[in-house]
Amino acid sequence: MSANNKDPLRPVHHINKVYILALSLIMLLAFGKYVAMEALISTQKTSASAINLSGRQRMLSQRIALFSQSVVQAKSDEERAESNEKLSKTLSEFEQNHKSLIEGSKDKNIARLENPMIRAIYFDGTPSLHSMVGEYVSKASIIIDPVAILAAKDEALEYILRVGPESLLKELNDVVFAHEKSAREDVEKIIFMQMIFLIMTAIILLLEAIFLFSPLAKKLKTQILQLERKQQTISRQYKELERFTFISAHSLQELVRKMAGFTGRLRENISEELDEKNKEYLGYIIESVAQIRALMDALSAYARVSSHKLRLSKMDSKSPLEKVVRTLSRDLGDKNAAINYENLPEIFYDEKNLEWIFEQLIRNALLYSCDQKSIISVSGHERDDVWEFCVQDNGIGIKEEYYEKIFEFFQRLHRESEISGIGAGLALVRKLVERSGGECWVESEPDKGSRFYFTISRTLNEDDE
Repeated sequence: MSANNKDPLRPVHHINKVYILALSLIMLLAFGKYVAMEALISTQKTSASAINLSGRQRMLSQRIALFSQSVVQAKSDEERAESNEKLSKTLSEFEQNHKSLIEGSKDKNIARLENPMIRAIYFDGTPSLHSMVGEYVSKASIIIDPVAILAAKDEALEYILRVGPESLLKELNDVVFAHEKSAREDVEKIIFMQMIFLIMTAIILLLEAIFLFSPLAKKLKTQILQLERKQQTISRQYKELERFTFISAHSLQELVRKMAGFTGRLRENISEELDEKNKEYLGYIIESVAQIRALMDALSAYARVSSHKLRLSKMDSKSPLEKVVRTLSRDLGDKNAAINYENLPEIFYDEKNLEWIFEQLIRNALLYSCDQKSIISVSGHERDDVWEFCVQDNGIGIKEEYYEKIFEFFQRLHRESEISGIGAGLALVRKLVERSGGECWVESEPDKGSRFYFTISRTLNEDDE
């Protein structure tokens, strides 16, 4: 082929090959880094288990000495039996741990001892730690032995009190320090390997940036700008939809209110003129209007929650609960209900949001209360990085199979004729909780009441508003 007939796509093919080669190298390096990280994590877990167990051995060795002394010097049979039982359990754990540290244990995530430095502590020296532990256990076993003579027990105790706090403890300390040193060395090796991977990856990426990615940068920037415009459009449409929902719900509420008023007047004015069949029809209309009104109230509440901007501040969580108690005072009186709460924490959150959550959960507790007096308990405490609240009732309870269904909008477990409502309250609670990164769940048994939990992050700040 002449020079004038060169393949015009040859440069493109060349770039593709180089790109594929570079990508393959990066994937290979990424896989190597993944293997290194897995090795580091596995090594750290195993090392941590060995360090923890070795540290526990130090504590157990001193407990053996303490309980041995208690057995020998006990003033009563009851005291001797109690100390003897403690010594027996401690000795058994001490022996098992010693075996695990040498032979390894899957249950305790400990590998078989192969480290030469640590093996030298266990098996070299005069006496070695392994033989010292064996003798220590043997002497403690004499103290446990009910048929052993008192002189033998005194001799065994003398050995334990002499060796335990000094020689044995020193050797066990050396084991802990050796495990810690070994763990540090393993980490340094892995870190060195990762640095090599990082440098090689950086070199490959730099070459790609110079020879491959420059032409793609402008196109990528254009696509990002297009996505940002689309995101802004979607966000604007979502806000318009929220506003439409709010206005629609408000307008429909007014229409439904008028329908309810006029149907009520109609019943008052012509009820005596209607036969039983038409009275029944009129009753259906009034009942349907009431259901529509409840539905509109739920939609309005949903729209209000969606449009509410969080206003975070430090607050006493008891304050919004007391507002809810005052708001629902008539409902609480009708149900002869009592609300118990104390020592609720100070939190950093939106007070209105928390008030809505408490109100919906307490309304739910009242709605599904039993014939007996309704008792509602509200508690809250710190747990890890969240505040965890619980609203507990003594109502009819929930089967486990419905734990998730009850948090879905307009999902009900009972007919309207049995328990009123439209199935929106708990869905609103979950929306209120999750919009600020919390969680919401229930624990319950039929006829034994329910416990509704929700969490509020302790890491919220003004940027989350």
